[in-house]
Amino acid sequence: MSKPKRILVVEDTASVRENIAAILRLEGYEVIEASNGEEGIAKALETKPHLIISDVLMPKVSGLEMLETIRKTKELETVPVILLTARAEKSDVRAGMGKGADDYLIKPFQIDELLEAVHRQLERVEKIEHSIQEKIEELRDSLSYSLPHEFRTALNGILGYSELLLQTSRAGETLSPQELEEIGTAILSSGKRLYRLTENFLLYTQLRFIVQNPLEKQRMQAQRTEHAQEAIQEVAHSVAYQYNRTQDLHLDVHNTVTLAIGYQHWYKILYELIDNAFKFSQPGTPVEVDDCVVDSLYELKIRDRGIGMAPEQLEQIEAYKQFGRKEYEQQGLGLGLVIVQILVDLHDGELTLESQPKQGTTVTLRMPMVQE
Repeated sequence: MSKPKRILVVEDTASVRENIAAILRLEGYEVIEASNGEEGIAKALETKPHLIISDVLMPKVSGLEMLETIRKTKELETVPVILLTARAEKSDVRAGMGKGADDYLIKPFQIDELLEAVHRQLERVEKIEHSIQEKIEELRDSLSYSLPHEFRTALNGILGYSELLLQTSRAGETLSPQELEEIGTAILSSGKRLYRLTENFLLYTQLRFIVQNPLEKQRMQAQRTEHAQEAIQEVAHSVAYQYNRTQDLHLDVHNTVTLAIGYQHWYKILYELIDNAFKFSQPGTPVEVDDCVVDSLYELKIRDRGIGMAPEQLEQIEAYKQFGRKEYEQQGLGLGLVIVQILVDLHDGELTLESQPKQGTTVTLRMPMVQE
């Protein structure tokens, strides 16, 4: 049997507060009472209620002031709040909803109105919690497959070829220069793959921390990249060379700008986006990279004629999720595009993807410039 839901009732008129509490207790809820907003905040922090019902006009701390504090308190920010008001003016309702109230009731109200509002908010929270739990389970399942699989694949390449070299040496045999080059290339490729996996995993973890830390976010946004187009040229040529597709690169980047982002993070964004364009398109098809300035934003477009993505796939870009894995072998944890999106968001930029299956993808990146 599950524990009863906990409801905090904050009301300075004792008779009204006691009546609401009695009604809720008859419905099987656990009820905590507070006589003003100050006491309500303290009891909310102490008891962690599933729902708060609060009057608006109260001494010491009003219901709106209490609501504002609750929405700024990490432990309580998601707790639904129903406001009670004796005035039906739209301004009161707007003020409450603007500060994060989930619902409101005009006093005097009927018992069924109160219970319906309570049930509606608790049911909504349950649905959200259920959805979050499903995503956690999905992420756990994805991690349990992707993380070991990706690391094992890279390690197996390194270990397998290393063992071959040792066995050959112990047997007194020799390998031709061509064979040695092939083995060395394979070991280096697996090592780079493992390095990138580790780098992306650590960077993703770091960025999730920065998202929750305003001071770190401020420090990040204070960094600059001068001559941002030089990084684009460097990354584009480097990636095209790695895929042996320098003839497929169509580079048209001319604007000299300074961007409000550190060079390391700008380079990471470029690498992931351009690498994806080459990775998911066939040799002989163009990868186009061009830029322009729109108002105060620097705009970069990257187009390929590759496998593309369906609309539902574009909507579900999440950490550790990859699409079409049975059809296309994808290396990595699926974190690259997620890292790009987080970095762009942290620097107040915009990232949009337009794509159609088997027709290609266009990535449009807009980043704020620093006016010199």
